[in-house]
Amino acid sequence: MKNWVDPNGAELYLYKGTPESSQNYINPTGLSNQRISEKQRIEFIQNKKYPNYHLEKDNFGKPFLNPRNIEINYSHTRDFLFWGEHPKFSIGVDIEYIRPKIADIHFKFVNHIELEQIDCSDLKSLTKIWSAKEAIFKAYGKTEVDFKEDIVLYNLGSLSDSIIKGKFNKHDGIDLEISCKWIDDFIMTSVVWNDQN
Repeated sequence: MKNWVDPNGAELYLYKGTPESSQNYINPTGLSNQRISEKQRIEFIQNKKYPNYHLEKDNFGKPFLNPRNIEINYSHTRDFLFWGEHPKFSIGVDIEYIRPKIADIHFKFVNHIELEQIDCSDLKSLTKIWSAKEAIFKAYGKTEVDFKEDIVLYNLGSLSDSIIKGKFNKHDGIDLEISCKWIDDFIMTSVVWNDQN
């Protein structure tokens, strides 16, 4: 497991693999082996860091620990679990790997301001935009967000590790900084929802 603290104050953990688990998961209809592995990874990190807490989800599906004295979020892809936490503010994290199909759907989430900053055939840039917006959506923690209109990324930074400047336009609007870290073909993004900005 790798861990680091981002400039936004979030403590981040990247776990790869499936832990040995003594818990036997019953496989209800429709639960794939991948979903079982994801549950095992979450259980592993939760038990390692917060053994006396219960992991729950609110009415919008955002995870939290009970008792609630820290904000958490997590994301999966392939064999990875990306876990983030912040002592005070809501956090959103996302992990994505570069996939060609993202070019086919970019018109659903990339707006004209972002298109001016990238080549729309660049899969790495499109993945970065998608992941940043997904992290913002998860930090917001509610439904009905239009990725193209409600989230605008003004400064995408470089294609290496960087900080993206963005704005969430719903309600009164909020300025955000999204931290991006690459490992091979995977990007991890995190954002802390500090509405005092």
